[in-house]
Formats: sequence, structure tokens, C-alpha cells
Amino acid sequence: MGDDASWYDSDDEAGGSSGRERELQKRSQEMYNSGYRDGITVGQNASMQQGFDEGLKDSVSAGYNWGLVRGITSAFSCLPDQLKAQMVEMEEDRKEFTCLGESVRSVSIEDALKMFHEDILLKEESEGRRGDSEEPRSPSSGLATLASYFWKLQLLLEKSPAIKMQLETDAKGLS
Repeated sequence: MGDDASWYDSDDEAGGSSGRERELQKRSQEMYNSGYRDGITVGQNASMQQGFDEGLKDSVSAGYNWGLVRGITSAFSCLPDQLKAQMVEMEEDRKEFTCLGESVRSVSIEDALKMFHEDILLKEESEGRRGDSEEPRSPSSGLATLASYFWKLQLLLEKSPAIKMQLETDAKGLS
């Protein structure tokens, strides 16, 4: 019985409870680390989802507007000259429609993606300066961006009341 008693007594009396405490601290630290990693992962996933949602919204809006510009200018270019004259009274405006259409058709997919990237940078720049007194650059500032093509189309449509077109723009979008 002396052997059993010494085995049992040695843990409790000679600091054996510290072994249990060390195990408890170890498990507590593991749980803390695991919770911390899980929290970081959840935060990263939420941030990525938010970024994806914003990027999707911007790209759909820009793609839709780009499609409108391509479609309207392509349709206009296919019309007979008499009908063009009825729809757009001023010769100068008809030439602008034609030039806009030719310019749009000359843009490659790669160039359109670069212009979309420029639009994103312009948007970020203007959002970053909201508190400043300086005005943000407009799409008409000489840069060839997707938004500038849409902006030019809007101006031409405003000058041409015979063309009935409802353009919906999102104030937060790139248009």
C-alpha cells in the first residue's frame, strides 16, 4: 500500500495541482488562439464579401452604360441620313454622334477594362476629397474613360429631343 499512496500523494502534495493548472492554461490558450483565428477569418470574409458586392455593383453599372453607348451609337450609324436629320436636327450634333460611335467601336476589350480601372480610380479620388474644397475631376476632363463616353452620350441625347431615351443613372455609380 505504500507504493499506491506515494503515487497518489506525489501529485497533490508535491505540486501536482500545478500540472493540472498548466494543462488548464494550455487548453485555455489554445481556445483563445482558436477563437482569435476564427474571428480574423470571419472578419476577412466579411470584408471580402463587401468588396465583392461593391465591385459587382460598379462593374454592372459601368457595363450597362457602356452597352447603352455602343448600342445607341451603333443603331444611329445604321440609320439613313434622312432619318438621322429628323432625329438630330443640328449637323454638328449628328457628326458628334458619328464620331462617338466610331470612337466606341475602336475600343478593344483590354482598353475598355483599362478605362474601367481609370473610372474606379477617379471615383476613389473624388470620394477621398469630399472634405476638401477642391472639386473632383469630372469624366469630361479629357480622359478617355467609360464614364466619359456615357457622359458624352447623355449630352448628345439632351440636345436631341426627338430621341426618346430614359437613361437611369446611379448617383453612387461610375456614371
